[in-house]
Amino acid sequence: MKQCWCGCSLRKGSKVISVFHLLVNLATAFFRSYQLSTIDFVGDYDGVKAFSYISNTLVAFILASFSALLIYAVYHNHRQLMMPWLFATILIACTRDIYMLIRSFFFASTGTWFGILYVGAMVIQMTLGMYLWWVVHGFYHELQDKENEKRKNDRLVKATTNRTTSDV
Repeated sequence: MKQCWCGCSLRKGSKVISVFHLLVNLATAFFRSYQLSTIDFVGDYDGVKAFSYISNTLVAFILASFSALLIYAVYHNHRQLMMPWLFATILIACTRDIYMLIRSFFFASTGTWFGILYVGAMVIQMTLGMYLWWVVHGFYHELQDKENEKRKNDRLVKATTNRTTSDV
């Protein structure tokens, strides 16, 4: 992959994706935090719901921090700093998508329009998420290729200067 589907470079696409992911994860974290504040821990307590809100909030904040790290990495061409976002995003996407796909087929098995729409929405979300990950992954490899080319040129320059100084 050399460019995004819109025609922009992988670097520009990665910038947009990193900011988008940061905003989405922060919004998710704050929304889940708000939901957590609405739970009644004294009266009719639902531990499963509380655990779900707490874990979703923590994961969203972790992903937001990885997205902030990705923004820094993309703007400053630090390939190694992109790895936490790439790894966490693919890990969470795979586990979440498997869960959501199973859940969506459960809804679809009821035969309602909601179930069918839910399956369609999950397929679109999974496809878009994998494409966005692929763009950042492509920029990671673009930076890796540039680093390898620079190392190769540096070795050639060093070998040439060593030969020149040994001939004198």
